[in-house]
Amino acid sequence: MTLVRCHYSGQDARLPLELCRCGAMFGALFWSLFAQVLLRYTSAAWVQRGEACVFFFFMVCSCALAPAAPRRDHVHGDNDEEVEKTPTRQHRIKGHKPLAALADCLLLLSVLLIYAGASMACTFATPLALRAGVAPATAGFVQACMYAAGLVGELLVGHIEHAVSRKWILVALATLAGLHTVLIPYIASTPITLVFFFFFGMFPALVMTTTPLHFLQSIQLGDRGATVLILASSLGFLLGGPICGFAEDSRRGWAGGNVAYMTSLWGGTLALAVTLTCRVMFLT
Repeated sequence: MTLVRCHYSGQDARLPLELCRCGAMFGALFWSLFAQVLLRYTSAAWVQRGEACVFFFFMVCSCALAPAAPRRDHVHGDNDEEVEKTPTRQHRIKGHKPLAALADCLLLLSVLLIYAGASMACTFATPLALRAGVAPATAGFVQACMYAAGLVGELLVGHIEHAVSRKWILVALATLAGLHTVLIPYIASTPITLVFFFFFGMFPALVMTTTPLHFLQSIQLGDRGATVLILASSLGFLLGGPICGFAEDSRRGWAGGNVAYMTSLWGGTLALAVTLTCRVMFLT
């Protein structure tokens, strides 16, 4: 996404960013399935070395394609309207600066928690499936199902956000995530396990698609919103794995990791809902 931001700005960056997210999910799905195929013919060590070489090659190419400085071209049209509205908007919230700062802090907390939950899902999907009694080959397929759910989520939000408000998308996601926990007592069944982990990956994928747009519209941060978004999401990914591992060890079971995962995502969604409500009621 940083590379996209270097080449595009304003509204022009929306489509490339969506394509970037979809490509990331598709790539993760492809390499997960491809690794399972390679494991039938070679050892895991050689598969890991091969994936590391491919990853290094694409990282070098991405850095080479990045320009020396981000584009700052001024494009007439929708961006002009946004620039003209910014001073008026700042003047309108002049008397609510503490509330606006609180809203931005809640927004920062929501992004951190949501990305921490996504990190838990990506890190512990396969170990949790193995501890639930699923065969190793099926556990690898579970990881692929999670990435497939992310790809479906990216495409799904892109189609429905034009007809439905993002707020109601988040409400539906939270409800879906809560309902799928009824499958926990039946997780020993392989088909139920696949369905469970499909939704396990669907929720963070869809939430991560809708959240950045709210964060980039931050009132107090302004142009720094994109930078703080990257910092918050990176910190969330960094903390998610250790927190989930500690919860799993303390509870002595995979259910502890699931509790940490759901608490993180629900807490982030709640913080986001409070933020949006404050903006609608007091800052618009």
